[in-house]
Amino acid sequence: METRKERYRRYREEIKQMRDDAFPNAPIKRLRSLSEQDLEILERAERASSAISFGDILQSAEGKEAPAFTKKRVSPYRAYRKRRWIGIGIKTLALLVTIALFLIWYFSITARS
Repeated sequence: METRKERYRRYREEIKQMRDDAFPNAPIKRLRSLSEQDLEILERAERASSAISFGDILQSAEGKEAPAFTKKRVSPYRAYRKRRWIGIGIKTLALLVTIALFLIWYFSITARS
């Protein structure tokens, strides 16, 4: 039985043996071409004042301190774990309140009889 590495090695060898003209030179295709009106609108458009250049943010110059949000990176798992603990805390609090209400209800019934 052929392993995955052997199969892909065979494919790589076949590709190496192919002629260069077997690979077509596909030009870059656009989904639609821009009309003259679109080009005029783009030339007249101004940059938004609220636009963010991530190149400026990520490449901080020497001596400058990086922005606060780039210092701490939160992994998706850590964010999930935080939400999970908050959910568990809310459920535990609800359970404790329910138990307290049942105890108050029980003692109020037993006090009447």
